[in-house]
Amino acid sequence: MDTCRDGEADMNENLTKVTSTMNKKVHTIEDDGITKLGINKIEVTAASPNSFCADGNENTNPVELLWSLGKDFYIPVAKVCGKLVMDEDIRSLRDKECLTDRVLDCYLSQLVTVHNGLGRKVIYYNQTQMTNIINCSYQIPEVSDCSESDFDADVILGIYHRYYHWTLLIVEVKKEILYFYNPCGERKTEMRKILSSWRKYEKDYREKVNIQTKVSDWRITSTPHTNQKDAFNCGVFCLMFAEKHLSGDLKCLMTVTSADLKHMRKAVALKLMEGKVFLTECCPKCAKSIEGDESIKCSTCRRSFHFKPFCIEEDLADIKEAEHFKCRLCRINFWNEEESHYNLRKHPLKISTRNKRRPGQR
Repeated sequence: MDTCRDGEADMNENLTKVTSTMNKKVHTIEDDGITKLGINKIEVTAASPNSFCADGNENTNPVELLWSLGKDFYIPVAKVCGKLVMDEDIRSLRDKECLTDRVLDCYLSQLVTVHNGLGRKVIYYNQTQMTNIINCSYQIPEVSDCSESDFDADVILGIYHRYYHWTLLIVEVKKEILYFYNPCGERKTEMRKILSSWRKYEKDYREKVNIQTKVSDWRITSTPHTNQKDAFNCGVFCLMFAEKHLSGDLKCLMTVTSADLKHMRKAVALKLMEGKVFLTECCPKCAKSIEGDESIKCSTCRRSFHFKPFCIEEDLADIKEAEHFKCRLCRINFWNEEESHYNLRKHPLKISTRNKRRPGQR
């Protein structure tokens, strides 16, 4: 769901800028060195317009700092349930933006973890898996332990992606009921397709893992809710539907306002940024190992980046003559001083910078 937001003129201008800086001297530093989610409402204080500035300050919320960027830079900024969250994902939570699949997968994974901790067995199928099930294009993986299957869970939930639109399916396994949530409103023909696909999936799953119990007598239904009236809030609605369904608070779904949707966007962004990650064991831009590769250190956070165009070229294009190399996140003061000191103590850096030439030069 990535999109290119720069026009041809901007691309040419940036290319010229990068090329013109190729002979600059680059200075580097050699230094070894929510309350319960889905249960209680998250209170979010409205941000001051002055906080959305490029310079930022160390007390500024990291969400606001990422929202202040002029474009997406595809930088890992958090790690949630083992998945990296990029700056573009947090920026997709700005008002009137469409949510990325990573936002949905990471937030719902967190939600499932919370409810599993409360004693329920809830399983999350990511949007690719659930969409493939509904479209009957799935492959059931080998299950080594047949003593426990997905159909022993209390609830299975997942996002169904259809025609550039997010919808939600929640399966109450013990009740043998499918709850389908379409932010724009549910249609009977679509619900019949989902029911048929799920019955086929369960039958194939049971045969694959050799489960002898009877096939469930599934039925499908929907829950009354406020309908989406725009082209960008379907993902936000799905996250709200999931939260309220699992907590049993369905009445409020009939009174969702635009203010509620904006509040939810900020709350989701803040929750994901609780996993704010200071990557040191790999390149902070591409998240791949840097060992054995040419690298360059940020003069502020002192993390090592690959000395390659994808990883640092845009940052190099913005530095001035005789200025130290500074990564994109440090340029917006993403890490406050306390975080930087703590993370550097926890993850001492031992990778040395090898070269001061520009990426691509031999």
